[in-house]
Amino acid sequence: MPEEVYQQTSELDRLYQRRGIGQYRRWFRDAVDYWRKWQDEAREDYDFVEGRQWTKTELLRFRETMRPAITINRVRSL
Repeated sequence: MPEEVYQQTSELDRLYQRRGIGQYRRWFRDAVDYWRKWQDEAREDYDFVEGRQWTKTELLRFRETMRPAITINRVRSL
């Protein structure tokens, strides 16, 4: 993180502490961090349902070896 941004963030944290909302800010950050993994996994699950099951690296490897990227979708659609 650039020093300027870190310094600005620190100043904001001190201001929030003085106003008594620092704890709420920490709770919000903790909640965002807690749910981030679930959100990433859910996004991947929805991609599978939509037929996006291959990563860009895998698709590139298939093209280089002139193989088709076959997707057999047995996941029940929403």
